[in-house]
Amino acid sequence: MMAAAKKVGISYASAKAKERGLRDSSGKAWKEAKLAKPKYLGAVPLDELKPEAKRALDDFAYFRLRYFGRLSTPWQEDEAYKVLEFMATGRKEFVVVNAPPGSGKSTVNTLDIPVWLTCRNRSLRGLIGSASQDLAERYLDRIRNHLEMTWPVLAEDDQKELGLAVDAEATLVGDFGLFKPAGIGHWSKKALTVAQHGDRSVTEKEPTWSAYGLDTSFIGGRYGICLWDDLVEEKHVASLESIDKQRSRWDKVAEKRLEPGGTHVLQGQRLSPEDLYRYNIDKRAGASDTHEHTCCEAEPDAKYHLLVYRAHWEDRCENNHGDDSPYWPEGCLLDPRRLPWRELEAEMENGLSNYLQVYQQEDADPSLTLVNALWVSGGTDPVTKEYFPGCWDNDRDLCELPPGVVNPISICSTDPSPTMKWSNQWWAFTNDHPQSWLLDLHGGRMSTAEFLDWNNPRQEFTGLMEQWWQRSVELNMRITHWIIEANSANNYIFGTSHFNEWAASRGVQIIAHVTGRNKADPKYGIQMLAPLYQHGLVRLPGKQMTKARFTSLKLVDEVQKWPKGRYDDGVLAQWFFEHNRERGVVGAKSAVGKKLWRPAFMKRPA
Repeated sequence: MMAAAKKVGISYASAKAKERGLRDSSGKAWKEAKLAKPKYLGAVPLDELKPEAKRALDDFAYFRLRYFGRLSTPWQEDEAYKVLEFMATGRKEFVVVNAPPGSGKSTVNTLDIPVWLTCRNRSLRGLIGSASQDLAERYLDRIRNHLEMTWPVLAEDDQKELGLAVDAEATLVGDFGLFKPAGIGHWSKKALTVAQHGDRSVTEKEPTWSAYGLDTSFIGGRYGICLWDDLVEEKHVASLESIDKQRSRWDKVAEKRLEPGGTHVLQGQRLSPEDLYRYNIDKRAGASDTHEHTCCEAEPDAKYHLLVYRAHWEDRCENNHGDDSPYWPEGCLLDPRRLPWRELEAEMENGLSNYLQVYQQEDADPSLTLVNALWVSGGTDPVTKEYFPGCWDNDRDLCELPPGVVNPISICSTDPSPTMKWSNQWWAFTNDHPQSWLLDLHGGRMSTAEFLDWNNPRQEFTGLMEQWWQRSVELNMRITHWIIEANSANNYIFGTSHFNEWAASRGVQIIAHVTGRNKADPKYGIQMLAPLYQHGLVRLPGKQMTKARFTSLKLVDEVQKWPKGRYDDGVLAQWFFEHNRERGVVGAKSAVGKKLWRPAFMKRPA
């Protein structure tokens, strides 16, 4: 046995284990498990492959069955073929894949797809990535073992009984030739280089597959395919600092490892409204890279394609939840065997929010957030059959009002912060209509000088307040009120002389909003925003091919994640406006357009 093990290039311990497994198996398996004796020292030429091997290169399900003994589900095949499509576009493609735990997603993405791609193209250069270097190397070790195996894989007895696996029919070495190069080449725990067709030298070739953890200090090389598995763990979404750290590492290092024309895949289950998956889903593509996402759930201008595989698809549900029920997309269950309905029901009962996020790949439980995504997009709820009108004005650009709106009242609101993000919003409404139209929005870090300042040499006001006021005059929608949170702004905004002088000279009434107990008030608190979105009374500019929709999405993202979102400045700024409108502080009961008294020394021509 020792001599045989040495001859085929495996350890004596491995030989003992494999022989023990063969002896314990049926006589038929023992007879059919023959040591591979390849004709070529390297790869078998593609035109000399046996028919079964040629079929396996095109049929992902057959490939898994023949060499791994795994029975594929439709979603696994769907992802594999979609990845192949992305690799064939000739441009850089970025993909997020969200699937529930227990569905076999890690095995598919870190073993089955990489080995399949390697057999199809030995000159491929790929990266296997994980949260840690140790786990990435373990994934690469599995690939290396299967590329070396000289007899078929035997399925575990319990997997056979459940109908999830069978004994493999053949080996990769037996059908495709040797993968381990005979000469000098990478074949270690961190990288491997497979033997090339025509027995070409591999000494100058960079590794076929490299293993990297996102936690490593250096990630080298560029790759045609990058497969990152389950990067998000609880510790990565535990605090703003950890969220920022992972995002920064991803942007500066991981995304930059892709060659022109390469495909970048990030897969895993959702854990938080602010996890790395959501962060990348929200990224927009450059104008030259914008394309239709005909295959998946994503906006046309999104940088990342989004492949979502939910454990249960409610729009396909006909209450057929047995173990023999059809798999998605024919049925409503993604995998009735690995993720049976009784298990999903238990998850729902133990924690609906966790179920919706981890198994259904939602940002969070819609019942626990301020605004349901369907209220914004509009449409019919597949469960309750309730229709929602939606909040998008698809023909309206920034700083535009719908036709027929006359004498609008123009109001701005600001949630300032000395250290974090600001949110500045410009709204319009009329006293005879319950709707509110968002005209513009500016969010991000900002200094008080950027908000409003006085340029003494030029004798003029500068900053966002002045820019928006001047624009409102040009559009005949003069801003009459500006609502600012007093808790943050008292000292470094309200106390400046040029701020008071600007308000007086522009005829803008400043309203200092005190948050305090009002925030949780059942009638006038933040929850008052929910029915406004639900009934389509919040109108958002969403004109295509402009910045309108992207600008509005900053607010939409926050209201759909509140109170568990990373930021709430946009939610608060809108609440300041709606709160004061509801209480009559602005509008019919306010002194709109009233000329304010001011001392003579503060008078300055507009």
